[in-house]
Amino acid sequence: MDFKIGDVVQLKSGSPRMVISEISENGSALCQWFDKAKHSSANFAIEILELAADDDSQTLARGRAKGINVDVLMDVVEAMRGRRDAGTLADAKTSFPANPA
Repeated sequence: MDFKIGDVVQLKSGSPRMVISEISENGSALCQWFDKAKHSSANFAIEILELAADDDSQTLARGRAKGINVDVLMDVVEAMRGRRDAGTLADAKTSFPANPA
């Protein structure tokens, strides 16, 4: 996966959400995070990082990469969160491909 500065990531094994502040040519990323009020940072191999799952912008990027209609995906997410009329979910069911690539 190609990460960029500003991506919100976590360790594949689980960790706090971190922000990538530097990417080195040797395949590591400098990540920063807060543990309560304490600022922390460390270098991690890119291979052990993944996009943080609960960030909407990252979710959209993953959806686009898989060819999912992200407008419909956000309608579903926002309806589940109570931000939109739940009636849009019926439309969303017919818009999703049965087996996305």
